[in-house]
Amino acid sequence: MKKIFTLIAVFASSFAIAQNVHLYESSSTTVPQVVYDFYLAPNTPPFNYEFDIFNSSANSEQFRVKKIELTIDPGAVAYFCTGSFCYGPATYTSGIVAIPGGGTLPNGVGTYGLTTDFDPGPGIGTSTVRYTAYDSNNPNDSSSVLINYHVTAVGINSLNTANMEFSNVYPNPISSTAFVKYDLKGISTAASIKIYNALGSFVKEIKIENQEGKALIDVTDLNQGVYFYTLFVNSKKVTTRKLIVSK
Repeated sequence: MKKIFTLIAVFASSFAIAQNVHLYESSSTTVPQVVYDFYLAPNTPPFNYEFDIFNSSANSEQFRVKKIELTIDPGAVAYFCTGSFCYGPATYTSGIVAIPGGGTLPNGVGTYGLTTDFDPGPGIGTSTVRYTAYDSNNPNDSSSVLINYHVTAVGINSLNTANMEFSNVYPNPISSTAFVKYDLKGISTAASIKIYNALGSFVKEIKIENQEGKALIDVTDLNQGVYFYTLFVNSKKVTTRKLIVSK
């Protein structure tokens, strides 16, 4: 299986109760990200994205992964691997995988945490897939990731956006102002950061004027709560992350 690239982020479900299940991007722990937007060209090789599954409890627990295809364009297929097995497009729930207390998958050669795969096929459109890792004995203890696969005539990922640098906002939580570091690697200066509230309503936009630098995020006019900030390049979503306003 060909690995395309790895970004760094951490996922923690906002809805889990007594959460012991966590999704992390390969070998890292950073600020939570909620939604991923990937831009691909049609008829390109399967796109691969990897996560670790972490058991933060003191006890060994049994986990499963569920795939929910919210929308799948004709000709596109989504499939995944976890534990020691890879599952075809027709499988939506993995087998049980045991993870010791404080342990992480993958835990050795030949094991997977959660590897998501998407074959865009020949069509143009957007496919949306949700993956959830959960305790098989307590499904409410879970962690999820939502992935939007945008298949366009010229996939933005094919324009080396994988090499772009876009940091997590810091500090986070924010009381007044914070920064995001970025480097567009020469792709475009037509970029901006848009902020949305927890209901998905647009709140404000920060224009990015240079190829690289720091973008100032001023939240003094925002109420306390959870928001999401999205990087747009050439009017296309690249990535979305969470920020918390605390006053």
